[in-house]
Amino acid sequence: MNKLKFIADCIDAVCKWIGEKVSLLMIPLVGIAMMEVILRYVLNRPTIWAWDVTIQIGAALIALAGAYTLQSGLFVRVDLLVDRLPRKAALWLDLVLSIVPLFAVGVLVKLGVTQAIDSCLRGECLASTWMPPIYPLRIIVAVGFILLLLQIVSRIIRNLLSIVGSEEKPLVSAREENR
Repeated sequence: MNKLKFIADCIDAVCKWIGEKVSLLMIPLVGIAMMEVILRYVLNRPTIWAWDVTIQIGAALIALAGAYTLQSGLFVRVDLLVDRLPRKAALWLDLVLSIVPLFAVGVLVKLGVTQAIDSCLRGECLASTWMPPIYPLRIIVAVGFILLLLQIVSRIIRNLLSIVGSEEKPLVSAREENR
């Protein structure tokens, strides 16, 4: 049980660290968007690259923040049933409902990694005027799916540990944490 807890702790630490660092991408994202608005509408001098860069930064932000969002309990979910169940039953339900996305995200990992490899081999570029390379973003999306898969595994481990009673801090919903 200690090994499982150690694995879950490591996954959580990595996802938290990456999520916190990736949140800093909002600074250049907003800065570039503001710069483009000023250049386009005030100075009448639009750039050919700002749109492509903001799309890529935004996509990287979304892809890499998914695992952190799951870990923090911030995904939108309906807790009508879970809030009415006893603690143990809620943990079992959360365990069962964590297995479904495990397989779906597993498929996304396979597709993401395959597309990233293919994109790197072809030197794929975004179909736009500027034509920046898109393969770095494909790699980031694949890494994001891998992190999300690992975070789901961590959630399953923590649910199992809570069910058998060896996890000192059982999972709680975001609503419980924010009360």
